[in-house]
Amino acid sequence: MSDEEFRLPPTYRDIATIVTAQIDKGTYPYGSKLPSTAQLALQFDVSVATIERAMRLLTEAGTIVGRQGLGRFVTRRSA
Repeated sequence: MSDEEFRLPPTYRDIATIVTAQIDKGTYPYGSKLPSTAQLALQFDVSVATIERAMRLLTEAGTIVGRQGLGRFVTRRSA
């Protein structure tokens, strides 16, 4: 068996770090809308609950903001 078969899914902290890095490199520029929770869960192959925890970390850090019914948006300018 290869190492790939034993790879653990990313934690919510890993996902928050990855999304922050994507913001910093301009994948998600200031003011842009992030993919939906469901889309991110598929992208990272994790549960929706894991994505929600990651998004909570980013919200608490002031990196993103959620707008009821509209989604989550980048509030921090790229580095």
